[in-house]
Amino acid sequence: SIGTTTSRSFVDTNAGNGIEYCYFLRTTGRYGLETTPDPLVNLSQIVCGTPVDSVGPCAPQLTVDNPCSFINQGVEITDFYNLLNWTRPDLTCDNSEDISGYHIYYSQINNQDLERVATIDNKEQNTFEHVPDVSINGCYAVSALDSLGNESALSNIVCVENCPVYRLPNTFTPNGDGANDLFVPVENRFVIEIDFKVFNRWGNLIFETRNPQINWNGTTLSGSEADQGTYYYTCVVFEQNLEGVISQRDLLSGFIQLFK
Repeated sequence: SIGTTTSRSFVDTNAGNGIEYCYFLRTTGRYGLETTPDPLVNLSQIVCGTPVDSVGPCAPQLTVDNPCSFINQGVEITDFYNLLNWTRPDLTCDNSEDISGYHIYYSQINNQDLERVATIDNKEQNTFEHVPDVSINGCYAVSALDSLGNESALSNIVCVENCPVYRLPNTFTPNGDGANDLFVPVENRFVIEIDFKVFNRWGNLIFETRNPQINWNGTTLSGSEADQGTYYYTCVVFEQNLEGVISQRDLLSGFIQLFK
């Protein structure tokens, strides 16, 4: 016997998924008559079935620590990644004890379909460090998996912003000695595009690029080597925000000293 009930239904909560179980009922009762046995015992037919669990666990609750928020508070950051933290459904929800892992979802643009970027096969791990390919902004969600692969609904969606930085030097030495031969940014963080132009003392355009790395080797648009001297540059810096719009962030200008 696995249980007793006075109702007309019974739930076996100890059944394992995918295993066949067979049941029958033994019913006892009485008529209260001297001419009938007391108690009366009836056995039902035997019925077999295989339980299948197709219901996922409950959804986690997600928070995201974004390094840009700490920069705004004056904290120096050297490693840029978004740190995801979420609750464990096996500790917070009923019927979620068989958690086996989690799916991590991400989209760089708000209101865009989230794509799975990672799977965690450890139910006790409820943190994840994510370094996006282009910039630190984006939207995240997490789902929980049970031991049968059933997936929960997505957690709450959390979106975080970007914090681009772009700084240029004022000198370089394209003389082929392997040191400071290229004009490149001193700091380039999460800048998606630039409009960089270099002019000589007469205001003639001698070099331009939209590559944030610049990599100017001192060669002019005509293919000749620029003379040693002072040049003027302008640089429009663009970033991509959460709405997917590439917008102007900064307008930089200054002088470059070219030494040989």
